[in-house]
Amino acid sequence: MRRSFTAARSALVSLQVALSLALVTLTVFAIDVVGREIRKGPGWRVEHVALLSADAGQAGYTEEESTRFFTTLLEKARALPGARLVSATSAMPLFDFDFVPLLPEGERLPRGEAPPPVWSASIEEQYFDTMGIGMVAGRPFTATDEPGATPVAIVNETLARHFWPGRDPLGKRLQLLGPSGGLVEIVGVVRTTTLGFPGELPQNGIYFPYRQRPARSMMVLAHTENDSAALVKSLEDLTRRLDPDVPVSNGQTMEKFFGARVAGFGGVMLRLVGGMGFMGVTLTMIGLYGLVSYNVNRRTREIGIRIAVGATYARIMRMILRQGMAPAFAGVVGGLGASVAVWRFLERLVPFAYRVEPRTYAIVVPVLLAVALLASFVPARRAALVNPTEALRCD
Repeated sequence: MRRSFTAARSALVSLQVALSLALVTLTVFAIDVVGREIRKGPGWRVEHVALLSADAGQAGYTEEESTRFFTTLLEKARALPGARLVSATSAMPLFDFDFVPLLPEGERLPRGEAPPPVWSASIEEQYFDTMGIGMVAGRPFTATDEPGATPVAIVNETLARHFWPGRDPLGKRLQLLGPSGGLVEIVGVVRTTTLGFPGELPQNGIYFPYRQRPARSMMVLAHTENDSAALVKSLEDLTRRLDPDVPVSNGQTMEKFFGARVAGFGGVMLRLVGGMGFMGVTLTMIGLYGLVSYNVNRRTREIGIRIAVGATYARIMRMILRQGMAPAFAGVVGGLGASVAVWRFLERLVPFAYRVEPRTYAIVVPVLLAVALLASFVPARRAALVNPTEALRCD
């Protein structure tokens, strides 16, 4: 009976170790992703850029009136002291998620299959220059891309390779599906940048001229070689002077915006996985300590006999620690498999550009084994210091 109880406790401790390893691995991975994203950058200009959101729709503007309002706002913003380049977008990467269903002209989807989601934004002509996003082929938008002109679009490299691998996408047309349907001609290709969240795989992206696809809410961006924080205040004051009824929000520097998005993404992962990982490690320590203490108490008489016949302190310590570390090693082996399974499950939910590297396990496994050794050491030391005379009196 005692053996079956001990085996059950050992199995439970092994399970706790396995789950702890998987969760701590994901915690270390989240920290790694945040650090690498900050070092790598999102693919657009982060320094010396001011931004704010203005929502003309909430002030009762129609789409046509919104276009005139933002055109006037951008013209006046370019005259602000320190403003070098100014533009606007309806969807800011890492902030807005506006998707449009589309297919190359003439293609049809099999019945029951949905078109691939494509991140989209309506942008002003100087957007790519302001954001520091390089053109790969074709041309940027111009003031001639207006209502009544040929509907045009610019795609990122990922979308170009997705629909036209090894071919020139310029001049090709895309069919927009849904209520905002119609054909648009591809006039340019730009570099792929981070669109949805830090650490993502390259995503399909498409840009439209905001004169042809107007938006009532826009993010205004201004590049400066001076203090971008001061330019934020100037943009806010200018927008309110043009129309105090237009709500203004999210006034900040791009550095603050990007840092908050990366830290926010990593923070969610760290709080969620890290909290569970901490609880798992704590329960592992408690479980191992309890298991080893139970074994020591149960075998006190046996340990006393061993010491009486000459067993040394080191030998008793090795014996007890070996019994305590056995479920820990079993849990580590199981945890390595569990962490791989958990990672593959998460990849199906949200694809990441990064992978858990071997060096992550090289950090996590020794730390977890050290925790297990610490939890086993105290009861093992107590066993090694037992008085043989008192131990022999135990039942």
